[in-house]
Amino acid sequence: MITCCSVGHDDSGGPGGAWFLESVDIELPLLHRKWNFPHSRWISKDDGDRKLEHVLYPDSVDTQLP
Repeated sequence: MITCCSVGHDDSGGPGGAWFLESVDIELPLLHRKWNFPHSRWISKDDGDRKLEHVLYPDSVDTQLP
């Protein structure tokens, strides 16, 4: 089971390097599993909480893929 994931960047892209991340989906087709990690926040040194790395947690227990 996946319990969390970490997403971030080093802001080396210059101006306009902010990201707005809606969510992350992780699928493991061989195990027929899928997790959704909601976020809906900025990853930016200038916006939101001004952090360049966030730890995300799944919105629910893994779901089975068809």
